[in-house]
Amino acid sequence: MRKGILFTIFFYVLLGIAAVAEEGLVVKEGLLIRVPRQLQRSALAVDPVEMAIAAGTWRTPKAGEAVAFSPAESGKWDKIAADANGWFSTGGDGYLNATVKSERDKVMILNGLGDTYTYVNGELRMGGKYAVKETYESWEPRFDYGQVPVLLTKGDNHLLFRCSRCRMKAVLSPPPSPLMLNDKDLTLPDIIIGERVEAWGAVVVINATKQIQRDLILSASGEELEPTTTRVGTIQPMSVRKAAFLLKRRAPQDPSKIPVKLTLQGGEKSSSTSFHEISIPLEAKSPLQNHKRTFRSGIDGSIQYYSVSPAQNRDPAFKPALVLSVQGASVEAVNQAASYASKTWAHIVAPTNRRPYGFDWEDWGRIDALEAMTDFRGRYPVDPSRVYLTGHSKE
Repeated sequence: MRKGILFTIFFYVLLGIAAVAEEGLVVKEGLLIRVPRQLQRSALAVDPVEMAIAAGTWRTPKAGEAVAFSPAESGKWDKIAADANGWFSTGGDGYLNATVKSERDKVMILNGLGDTYTYVNGELRMGGKYAVKETYESWEPRFDYGQVPVLLTKGDNHLLFRCSRCRMKAVLSPPPSPLMLNDKDLTLPDIIIGERVEAWGAVVVINATKQIQRDLILSASGEELEPTTTRVGTIQPMSVRKAAFLLKRRAPQDPSKIPVKLTLQGGEKSSSTSFHEISIPLEAKSPLQNHKRTFRSGIDGSIQYYSVSPAQNRDPAFKPALVLSVQGASVEAVNQAASYASKTWAHIVAPTNRRPYGFDWEDWGRIDALEAMTDFRGRYPVDPSRVYLTGHSKE
């Protein structure tokens, strides 16, 4: 037991992460500058903040400092404080600059809510544009899944958030493990009653270390699940990767919740090392229920999903029509398909545009829709003379 503890501490030190308990923090104050509406709508606008960053002349602003966005319009950096829950009222398009102090160099996990992207000490990191709240109804898609590793240095650390919504929040938390799974960013299929399970899932793997990781595997196991292992692939230092895992199981016979244990482990050189483990939920549904299907994309090998509202006519000789329905920003595919009443004459199929939600159905989004339709037609009977395209958007 003692050797195991010493090995764990030694391993964490090798990865550059101290194995000590830390508390997270919520950004509470900063400076805000609003972007003029004219700049937001102009196709040829020049953003002086981004220009300074690109030119290497950006420096931390001071309260009251003015910025010229055009010869006719300027703004200034004003002090702003978050409310009791850590939310800033940004009022729309703009930048929020904050300073975070650290007593030493350390890696933290940044979860940005409502920001489009963030510069952390000059390093560009993703944000969570649609994550403008923390409490969701059971039917709502969650957008608070953005978690990225960031390096804080001893002393002052400068965070610059690009805001496009009316509110935002930023939370920095210590990683539970230097190599970890983000259980908020899952791509999962539903399990169909009477159908043998051999389907793909995916989860974000976070490399919160300064080393390239090449020998990681994901193992999936659980009650009545055939154990599987899948290679993660190379993950660059201080970055994330959505990794696939395989699910195999005999056909379920009744509606049920099926728990799956997902474990991130070392590769061949250290197969006994487990870094992080989460429990993920699968649901067994009737073939006639609205459900999710996953497939491996031919674009890049990633795992994508689409949602199906199946035709209710179960006559094996009948070939229903196929209605492909696409959605607007912040509408998840499972809700898009469920927004239609079930049809006897047609299947409703809603692709995702390669994330839990999508819009702008061009380029990869268009190909994703075609891939989803092709995968569906390989599983269900469809009348090829009755294939339709529709959809809606709330924006």
